[in-house]
Amino acid sequence: MTRRAFWTLFLALPFAAFGQKKGKDGKPPEVELLEAAAHRQEGIISIDARVKNCGEKSIKSLQIIIDFVAPDHKQVITTKRGSIEAEVLDPGEEADFHARIEDPSRATEFRINFEDGGAKYLRGLNTGPFPID
Repeated sequence: MTRRAFWTLFLALPFAAFGQKKGKDGKPPEVELLEAAAHRQEGIISIDARVKNCGEKSIKSLQIIIDFVAPDHKQVITTKRGSIEAEVLDPGEEADFHARIEDPSRATEFRINFEDGGAKYLRGLNTGPFPID
């Protein structure tokens, strides 16, 4: 291998993985949270979200886990669960999620995590925290 070819390959390696998104554990996410919003109205919080299966496998019974967080940004006040309507979310597919939850007092933000129907944790991307309006 010539010196020029070696340096070209050596300098190009860091850019080969540039387009791949990775989680905190270095593995690619399985679910991406495309958008999420929460609005307070008369003792109820309405949550609207859109998710995408960005993994390589279908996800059966995708569960949405919502942690409501206190003003200190650390303490989880309560956790609520919900699911998308579709039984299976194939790779590349998107789905909406809507929920109405009794307003947890003192909650100022929320985070979202994911599990499949077998309670297996799924790595997520762009999961918050998000403010509650």
